[in-house]
Amino acid sequence: MYVARSNRSRKTRLELEIEKHRAEGNFNKALEFACPFRSERSGLNACLYNLVYCESRLVLSEKEYTYAIDFKDIEAAVETALRNADDQYRYEASILKAKIFFIQEQYEKVVDLLTTGGIDLKKVRIESYSSRFACLLSEGFAMLGLFIETGDADVNTEIFEYYELAGSICIRYLQEVEIGLPENLQPVGLPKSVETAIKRQVVSSLQQNDMTEAVQKFRSLLRYVETPSTKRLRQSLARQLAELLLRVVCTGKYHKYLISSERDLAGKPRRYPADGYVPDDQLQEAILMLLISEFIASQDVILNRSADLAEDRIKTVNETVAIYDLLAIALVRKGYFSFLSKTLERALKFSYQEFQIWYQFALSLIASQKYYRAYLVLRECQRIDPDNISVYLLASSLCLGRLHLIEEGIFFATRGVKVASKAGDTYLSARAHLMLGWAYSISARECRMLPRKAELQVKAVEEYTAATKADPEDHLAWYHLATELAIKRDIEQAFKACRRSILLAPTQPETIRLLALLHTASASLNSSNQGAREGRQAHLGQALRALQSGLADRPHDFALLFTLAKVQAELHGSEAGLKVYIDLIDTWCELFPQFQGQRLENGVDEASMFASSAILPSESSTIDFCVSETDFTLAGDGAADCEHIALLPTNRLEAIFTDLVSAGSASTTTNGGSASVQPQTTSFSGAVGVAFSPLALLAKILGCMAELYLESDRIEDAHDCVAEAISLSQINHELLYLRGRIFEATGRLDEARAMYESAISINPCHVKSLYGLASTLKRSEQYVLAEQALRDALAVDSTNSRVWRLLGEVLSSAETSNDPASKAIATTALLSAIELEQTEPLEPFYTLRLGVYCS
Repeated sequence: MYVARSNRSRKTRLELEIEKHRAEGNFNKALEFACPFRSERSGLNACLYNLVYCESRLVLSEKEYTYAIDFKDIEAAVETALRNADDQYRYEASILKAKIFFIQEQYEKVVDLLTTGGIDLKKVRIESYSSRFACLLSEGFAMLGLFIETGDADVNTEIFEYYELAGSICIRYLQEVEIGLPENLQPVGLPKSVETAIKRQVVSSLQQNDMTEAVQKFRSLLRYVETPSTKRLRQSLARQLAELLLRVVCTGKYHKYLISSERDLAGKPRRYPADGYVPDDQLQEAILMLLISEFIASQDVILNRSADLAEDRIKTVNETVAIYDLLAIALVRKGYFSFLSKTLERALKFSYQEFQIWYQFALSLIASQKYYRAYLVLRECQRIDPDNISVYLLASSLCLGRLHLIEEGIFFATRGVKVASKAGDTYLSARAHLMLGWAYSISARECRMLPRKAELQVKAVEEYTAATKADPEDHLAWYHLATELAIKRDIEQAFKACRRSILLAPTQPETIRLLALLHTASASLNSSNQGAREGRQAHLGQALRALQSGLADRPHDFALLFTLAKVQAELHGSEAGLKVYIDLIDTWCELFPQFQGQRLENGVDEASMFASSAILPSESSTIDFCVSETDFTLAGDGAADCEHIALLPTNRLEAIFTDLVSAGSASTTTNGGSASVQPQTTSFSGAVGVAFSPLALLAKILGCMAELYLESDRIEDAHDCVAEAISLSQINHELLYLRGRIFEATGRLDEARAMYESAISINPCHVKSLYGLASTLKRSEQYVLAEQALRDALAVDSTNSRVWRLLGEVLSSAETSNDPASKAIATTALLSAIELEQTEPLEPFYTLRLGVYCS
């Protein structure tokens, strides 16, 4: 290291006081002390005054006020200082003169003065890094390097040496000075030329495509102990390194930072201790850099919204938003959604009317399954930018698919249609019509008044049709149209729409399932006629082939497998259906071996059992756990709670990041391995990442087996299946309904009625339980109550032929059966049953999944 020395070993008290203020950047105070020397024309005092005066004027160039500098005046002051200077002051005056030339863009004079003008910067010795001379010397090296780089690109070694000297001397100077800086003084500040030189160190390596060297330089600079003046530089370097790691550096080319390879040398800036946190991979290092950058940027952002500071405020906010965008990319790759939402929440303090931050916050809340908060944030996004169609689509999806806010969902979807139509965006207009149709479909399914239900179904069909016209290539629009037409029992038109959806997306499982159910409904047409048996078998065979083609692409799609079991049972008998269920259990055992033999004990709920076990399929195949009429337990978001991270200084972020990584990895890694496997549901309609319960899935399989056993009069086998399902899962309406059927099959009508009533109390819309209750009431000759239960079932599903038939039988058997009006109603019910039987699918069409879910 090169060091500077003055000729005089002792200085006056006043001179020392002036140099102290110069070193602290307090030039007004230094000039005040030097004013008594103003009248002197020679000697060291005159030199000192002119140096201070010159520095106090040149500092304006650091604040973009170059136009306010009187260059003639300060050039005269520098010349006066040069005539009366000793060695130290002559070096300082020469560098100040070179700085004047540099500001005036007279770069040749800068080089001449600093190389052949009687001084040699490399031979200078520095007695104290806390002196102003060290800062000026660093500026001299920076100006030399910047000019040489623009003039001659072949002297890279010398340029890098100048840049390194400029950066290390200036940072060491700031570390020495600012550690004892009074609180009432502003930070000294990093000279613009030195800051540019530091950044050019890295840019030069990038221009030569030497990514490894560039990353190493970034790391070395970021290890220097931070000072108030280097905070902005540290923020900029950290963000640039994160960008480099995320966008340029390949995973195979990444090398972990080896702190032990760097040694602390005399004269170099102080570094953070070597026992700090070191990221293990590329993404962790990028996240750490962005956390450092975000911490600094969020402190420096301007909150004052006055007109005078508007330009600066916008600049700082935009810089911070760019950091949050990068942080979102990195954290999403790691799956830290909850931590991302907490980080973005801290940004709201300066994000008034800043759409980007609010929108990112909403997306992070959706990803971390905090749906209602996301809905509230989206409402704020809609207020900020009322013409952004994506806000309406997301909000309507949340309201309809996650929060069950039907009226709000209709409002957002309707507004979305208007905004998209106004903007002329046909694709988003199609999606808005699709969302509105979905809202009407949900309303129709929940409506208990048949005329209103039919009206809502018509509206849904109109919206789906409008979506297909706006975007004929959208398979979702055709699928939803086909499903709604199938619910209305317009089988022919439903077939056309379903085939169009299949052509556009041949592997979508729900569309394939709809196609199979439409074939089973066609198989019911004229099934009572002897001549139509071959046609029925043909349609069931087509349904079977459709399901097998879907399972060829998604062999573990349980929704398709359940439908396949019912088709096999209908086509080849109950034994064929049971074989499919047994194969399903074998598949379940292969996928979840760690859950075999588990039971729910008293006082232990399924959610805690599910959360305490790692759910990792043993195969890499895509698994679909979207099973109709099954509600799975949702697990927590699994992200670490690091809400307090913003309250800590940057030199402690490493420790917190270690906790974050360990918490995140603990929720996503297997026992004995590091590969993370995210639980999936169906990718259809955009529902991804929802947690599932394997035990509930196995209970569903056993329940379906029990139902098939009951249809084959194998009561004991059905009882064993239900008992096993109850030991695996919590009591739900499906299992209570099956217990009721077992009691009913054994003639225990009172107990069967109690089970059905319990199932209905859990789920008042469960048609099978309502039908079973009506059946037991009819056998008990309680016709009025049976009729009421059947009418409740029809209010839920007005297309169920079995309910209509039983209603006709109840009305025919009631005390008022001789009444002509009652007879007419009974006859109408029986005729409706006959008509609906002709298009009855093996599973109700309303069990099909609808909607575009966000998750």
